[in-house]
Amino acid sequence: MMLLDQIQSKYQFQQVRSSYIRASPAEVYRTIWDYPINESILFKVLMGLRNLPARLLGRGRYLPDGELTVLGWLTKTHFTLLTEKENEEIVFGLVGQFWKPLYGQILKIPEVDKFREFEEPGYVKTAANFYIEPNRTGVRLSIEVRIFATDKKAQRGFSLYWKLIEPLGGWLRADMINRIKNRAERDIEKLRR
Repeated sequence: MMLLDQIQSKYQFQQVRSSYIRASPAEVYRTIWDYPINESILFKVLMGLRNLPARLLGRGRYLPDGELTVLGWLTKTHFTLLTEKENEEIVFGLVGQFWKPLYGQILKIPEVDKFREFEEPGYVKTAANFYIEPNRTGVRLSIEVRIFATDKKAQRGFSLYWKLIEPLGGWLRADMINRIKNRAERDIEKLRR
């Protein structure tokens, strides 16, 4: 059972992207943490578009300047690391009103039990993971996102937003997995030489 199952077993929205990587679980795990998430032009463009309303209204930036690794993303943004199991799974989350133009209210809930129990009306809880599943030739790395709306109004509001961002989010997650795959496999090749 994944840690994600223990944190967010009920949800109305879900997306999974995965790829096979010819590397050990430890190598993939290390690569995930070290991966500079904002090296991707796709990431920069999509985050720039999403944050355009806030920037036009002078509300600042969502992402910090400079290189942003996955670790930095989980410590310097609204996302929070909920739990992890070394060489197997990293679970992170976010609670907010993302369908609203300026994100509405975003709550940072770093305690896993409080995140799991949170059901205040008007919000969605996003729990996601990197999951590393060993096989004979390497690992299958997946990114799964599960979203739970705490009431019908939030579910309706988020549903429209999800229809817009779900394909783009899937594209972004597939790109992220490909970049992690390329880095991990490139690092393995360097060690073999």
